[in-house]
Amino acid sequence: MALITLSLAAAMMAGGFLKGISWALVFGISACFQLCAVALCLFLTEIKADDKPERQTLAAHVRQTVGFIKSNHATRALMAGIAIYSGVVSTYYMFAQELLSDMGFTVAIVSGLFAVESLLSAGLSATAHVVEANSGARRVLLAAIGVSAVLFPLVALNHHLADVLSFLILSLIYSLFQPIASSVVNSEMPSDQRASLLSVMSFACSLVMFLIFPLAGHMADRFGAQRVWAPCGASAMVLSLVCCLRFYSAVVRSSNTAFPVPPPVE
Repeated sequence: MALITLSLAAAMMAGGFLKGISWALVFGISACFQLCAVALCLFLTEIKADDKPERQTLAAHVRQTVGFIKSNHATRALMAGIAIYSGVVSTYYMFAQELLSDMGFTVAIVSGLFAVESLLSAGLSATAHVVEANSGARRVLLAAIGVSAVLFPLVALNHHLADVLSFLILSLIYSLFQPIASSVVNSEMPSDQRASLLSVMSFACSLVMFLIFPLAGHMADRFGAQRVWAPCGASAMVLSLVCCLRFYSAVVRSSNTAFPVPPPVE
């Protein structure tokens, strides 16, 4: 993941300078790299296993997953909290270029900010396991969501420094949140359901982004992007925080957690 982030940082920086020459050049070089990636994928082969487990039918697998989610309210709360946070912050990240451009920053400066953010995020993601081990997953996740709820209102200040700081800090917090949230999901969900539940959570995150994009775009055209993201982002963070608190409360209240695994490590 860190290598991918470093590659993105280099691409953002290069794109900012290439844009000064021509947007067509930016898209042309991007297309060439995409074609190279597709060509390399054609030569990938799947590792063959001698003993293949018995496959379950799709209908039976879906019924089992749906039944597990319906019978575990803590599972629903955790998945909803992570999906809301990831979906909203990811969408804000994509809108950030427009927000910074509206503040008067040139494309080269915006690309530079994204490149710096990517480099910092790569380093932070690589050390996320250290932060989790020292502070505990619950403290880190709840603190990340709480700080994000405070940062979103800064977007409405319409101030250069406030907008840049809120973008950088929110992006860094997201880089720390993602690997630790994945660690929590992997440790809290049973192995036979983990892959399916991760897929459901990924779908929920994509659904959140799918719903937010047109709504945020329409409201930004009417009221301005800063005025939209400040209350909407903060409200979404509060909702995500409530979901995660409900999950941890359910774990603390019961000696037998909602999952057949030990409770999360503090």
